[in-house]
Amino acid sequence: MQVKMAKNYGFCFGVKRAIEIAQKNKNSVTLGSLIHNPKEIKRLEQNFNVKVQENVSAIESNSHVIIRTHGIPKNDLTLLKEKGAHIIDATCPYVIKPQQIVEKMSAKGYQIVIFGDANHPEVKGVISYAHTPPLVINSLEQLYTQKLSKRVALVSQTTKQTPNS
Repeated sequence: MQVKMAKNYGFCFGVKRAIEIAQKNKNSVTLGSLIHNPKEIKRLEQNFNVKVQENVSAIESNSHVIIRTHGIPKNDLTLLKEKGAHIIDATCPYVIKPQQIVEKMSAKGYQIVIFGDANHPEVKGVISYAHTPPLVINSLEQLYTQKLSKRVALVSQTTKQTPNS
């Protein structure tokens, strides 16, 4: 049997970037899991004392807080700033873009549609940038049953897979 390695495998650039940020910021806390990889999260905690905190209210004032790759809700960011947290943003640039689009387009009156899992941390963060409640859909079929306005902006969860992917 011959085993060939795929040309591209391993962590994406956003995850690699976040890991590097965490390694450079020892003794920090992440608001939510930095990435979806429990083994790597454990390694960062053991080797770099980077701990996961799930609740913004439990983060102490003046803490060094790394923002997870999936981003966080806008109000959590505001609370961290009010606490005087030293914020280190490891949000993936591919996640920041939908946040910016949603904020800009909803301010212009567009109806926002997000293709993704409403319970995923990335989608929760993107939702928080909308000026009006967005429509979150998990499938194309769901979109067909909705009454949409004439001006719609559609963004997608970066890790959302379609049935054909």
